[in-house]
Amino acid sequence: MIPTLRLIQLRSILSSSSTPTLRRTRNSSMSTSSLPSIHQPGTFHLPGITSTSQQKVRDMIRENHEKHHIFFKTPAGLHNHLSHYIYAAHSLGASTTHLQRIYEHEASYQKPMPKRHERGEGEGITRQTFAQHLGDEEWYPDYLDFFTQEIQSAGNHVKVFKEWVFGELPNGDKAMGKDVYEDFFARWFSGAYHPFIHTGYALEFDDPLIMAEGLAQAAVHSARMGPLLLPPIPHASSSSPLEIIQQVREEKGFDAAVKYDDGNKSNALLSRTPDLVRKYAAKWSVPTNRDAVELAWRSLQQVPVALLGGSSLRPGKAVKMDFFLMHAVTSSLFLPIIVKVLDVEQGRRMLEAKWSVDLMYYISRGRPPLNLDLVESYPVPEMNGTEVVGNPWLGIVEKSLHHTDGHVMKAIRALLHADHYASHSAASSSSLTSKTPSAVPDTMYLKVAQMVVDGLFPEKDKDWDHSGIGFDEAWEKVPNSDVVDGKGN
Repeated sequence: MIPTLRLIQLRSILSSSSTPTLRRTRNSSMSTSSLPSIHQPGTFHLPGITSTSQQKVRDMIRENHEKHHIFFKTPAGLHNHLSHYIYAAHSLGASTTHLQRIYEHEASYQKPMPKRHERGEGEGITRQTFAQHLGDEEWYPDYLDFFTQEIQSAGNHVKVFKEWVFGELPNGDKAMGKDVYEDFFARWFSGAYHPFIHTGYALEFDDPLIMAEGLAQAAVHSARMGPLLLPPIPHASSSSPLEIIQQVREEKGFDAAVKYDDGNKSNALLSRTPDLVRKYAAKWSVPTNRDAVELAWRSLQQVPVALLGGSSLRPGKAVKMDFFLMHAVTSSLFLPIIVKVLDVEQGRRMLEAKWSVDLMYYISRGRPPLNLDLVESYPVPEMNGTEVVGNPWLGIVEKSLHHTDGHVMKAIRALLHADHYASHSAASSSSLTSKTPSAVPDTMYLKVAQMVVDGLFPEKDKDWDHSGIGFDEAWEKVPNSDVVDGKGN
């Protein structure tokens, strides 16, 4: 929840708006007769998508939209990932039979959509009452109605996205006030990137239903990222992200900022040293021109790969992968997709904010050492029994599709996506000879993907690390392994 004083200020701004009240349409919906788009700028999909699978996806997305809450458990805030998994599997060419299996598994534990709150005629969530229930998960269906109507009125879900997340106003008399949009921008980056990811899928597949869900999801998240993002981060001399990571590793001011016993480590960090996180985040900035924004998203798509991969290996230990740094990777898939619909200034702001959140999560996980040399030497099997492996990516993708935790598939898709774009990136390097390289080598995506498979299969025995991968305590029960011995073997 946002502080009381700030909430009062937001309510004051909203209640004084000259915008006429929009009447809520209960159980409102949008037409989804068209199939999900697979031709949006910045997207990349594998073969296997058919008109039949497109129709199956459309129907499942609609059913989930109407039947289920955006969280499957409240107030814990555990997110409904059903649409993410369906769209990710669809992008990887999953068959209609497999898509149906995913849907049935995910739908089996979802929370039913609660009833809209009963209020007087013409009331509910409007532009005037928008701030009254921000951060309250039980008001998700009401915010969903609101954003559905916003999209219907605008006739374009991308316009609504740009207004609410970036304050781009369709006309002057709809202005809500700068504080309102900045508050919403912070909510968009909360919840381990989930509103960011959800709206990313909406843009990737040109889906107004998913956009309404993603914006409503943002509304019921907290604005806890505010200390990092509000007001906009000041510009400073730029260092590369991985150079800044090394500086953060050496910063004594973070030594007591997060403790292994902290329950919510990101909340603990933001409550203790937000200004110090902000100081280091501001060392990376994006010039306001299109070429710089293009280079920046490519660079920033690589950084989470280094954070996830480099933190997952210690000499003599089996692979262990951090749950939150994995989300930094899966969210990075949407950078080129989101950038394509933004102007240069919006793109700059989004990328600098994404970097700030990535850095915050890295610090909150205990500032793990990035053993990139171990990643570089990590083996990718060249044999499958007696058969030579032709393309190792194909086996990895296929295996990921069958893990019941869709995060595995999403991580593999994001790594495949990054690998696809890395060959076109001027920021890509060919080796890791520098202590603090500015980018990752083009071989790292496959190696980290192999690490995901090794770290999460067999699934009955393995899971993501939720405790804080940078702390020695997190490694105490990790099995020993001779796969990586720290000696280049």
